[in-house]
Amino acid sequence: MLLQHDDNGASSPGEARRSPAATTRPRLRVEPWPDPVIDELGHDPRSAYVETYWLPVLGPSTTWLLRHFTTRLEESPAGIELDVEDTARALGLGEHLGPNAPFARTVKRCVDFGMAEWRDPLHLAVRRHLPPLARRHLRRLPESLQARHEAEGEPRRALPERQASR
Repeated sequence: MLLQHDDNGASSPGEARRSPAATTRPRLRVEPWPDPVIDELGHDPRSAYVETYWLPVLGPSTTWLLRHFTTRLEESPAGIELDVEDTARALGLGEHLGPNAPFARTVKRCVDFGMAEWRDPLHLAVRRHLPPLARRHLRRLPESLQARHEAEGEPRRALPERQASR
């Protein structure tokens, strides 16, 4: 669902391309996605919990993008306008912005895992806290991390499937 300028310079979902009439670069509106339960039980994307347990589930690009969003939303709590190309390049995701480009796949992964949701084609709401791992995610971790998670006695136990996937 990423970012194409039509010949009039209007943005729509699809592949970013440049045309003589398209003088602006693709931008993405990002705002916080408040959720009282996840905000209370969840973990900051920059936390050791997320780095240890969510990183193997989400992957590094998605984890870094969520960290980036959180930092930027702390600076501007009402929301931010991102230059998509600058953001992708700053995170090491290249400068290509097509629907199969690394940045588009990373945003899609945020949405697929319930960490973000599209409000409009160029408007994304993002969680500022990640929930404790659901059981299905815990089972995907290596046995050593599953044991460590259990031994640490995660005080906010893993959410049942229906709550973690909202």
